[in-house]
Amino acid sequence: MGNVRMFRSFSRYVRAGTVQKARVLEQAGGAAVVLEADSSGQELFRIACGILHDETRRSSMETAMASLGIRDAAERILQLILEISG
Repeated sequence: MGNVRMFRSFSRYVRAGTVQKARVLEQAGGAAVVLEADSSGQELFRIACGILHDETRRSSMETAMASLGIRDAAERILQLILEISG
């Protein structure tokens, strides 16, 4: 948990809300969102290098992503399934 993300949208695969969900992560500081129209190889490389070579930014993004997650989510889901199934 806490891994930095870079999202690139592909219009043929984007379902309703996909970009909006990625934007939530971006607004929290844990992701970079690149729309298909803006995603040349050069631009993706520039953004990725910017994240990889900026330790402060990367650390901040990792912290933001970690704050959005639930560390024991899998265990909670398992317990709920076991409760429901009897």
